[in-house]
Amino acid sequence: MKLLTRWERETLRESFRPKRIRILFIGEAPPASGRFFYSANSGLYRAMRDAFRTVDPQIDDENFLSLFQALGCYLTDLSPTGWTLNRADGPASQGNGFFLKNSSGFDQRRLHRCCVRL
Repeated sequence: MKLLTRWERETLRESFRPKRIRILFIGEAPPASGRFFYSANSGLYRAMRDAFRTVDPQIDDENFLSLFQALGCYLTDLSPTGWTLNRADGPASQGNGFFLKNSSGFDQRRLHRCCVRL
């Protein structure tokens, strides 16, 4: 699996942006593993493809992202590299058992730009 740079990831994401977004899916950040929804190799990609497939059994890896785009669906992340929500299972877990980790900063402008262009 070839890992994409941030620029390559964002260029690929933008290539699937519909002219008019009808349904905006918002993730927290791309997986730390380097997998990516628009590379068709992440768990989220497979789960969403399978969910769409329940409505149309003709959907497969060859046509899903194009159909996703044609339907006006778009997935963006709150942070392209930094914020992740991690499950805290050890003694550090207090309260709800989750913590935010920020390695490069949340970009609120990114979400605003996306929503304004809806």
